[in-house]
Amino acid sequence: MPETGQYYEFPTESPQVIKELLEKQLKAPPNRVLSVVGALWPVFFQDLYPNAKVQSFDANLSQIQDSRDEIKEATKRNPILADVRSEKFENLLSWIETDERVRGLLFLSNIPNYLTSDEAMMLAENIADTQVRFVLFSSVNAKYLNQLTSKNTRAYDSAPELAHALQEQGYKITEHKENPATGSQFGVCEFYLAILPKPAKHIPKVFFKPRVLD
Repeated sequence: MPETGQYYEFPTESPQVIKELLEKQLKAPPNRVLSVVGALWPVFFQDLYPNAKVQSFDANLSQIQDSRDEIKEATKRNPILADVRSEKFENLLSWIETDERVRGLLFLSNIPNYLTSDEAMMLAENIADTQVRFVLFSSVNAKYLNQLTSKNTRAYDSAPELAHALQEQGYKITEHKENPATGSQFGVCEFYLAILPKPAKHIPKVFFKPRVLD
């Protein structure tokens, strides 16, 4: 992930594409959102879902420090310093764990571009363990991977592995590809939306005692 001192000043994804994708695929809006800070994504989601509780995280301290005041004003919550590979992030996931009251959305942006295949698999297991209802993430076009690589950071194309791992855990995957000509404006050209289907309601069996005729 971007090292301290380097951070995203502009969104890598098109906010309009994200809005349209979620509106098309989600039958009901989430009531809790856990979002990477990035370029003020928590503020975007609070505007998109005004009735939802929005919590944010980032592994980059500079990103948090630069955005903290604006995020706190919009969401009433301070962003949390956490890496998706850490136990601290696992604890954050429990905040959007699915139950009868919580319908959570996890937004990772292009974090998979900073994960190895093994790390992506582990993240998928952690997400599935808490049964997060909706997971949205993205990946930059192949030609942008080199631009993400620095002397201390290597970029990967692990989004497909994360999507496949979530699919094996029972998630339904929707993939959206942007035209490179338009997607290149923001850097990201592929979006993945993972949705955990609702479990079928359990209908208890009713056993009838045979009526004894006189």
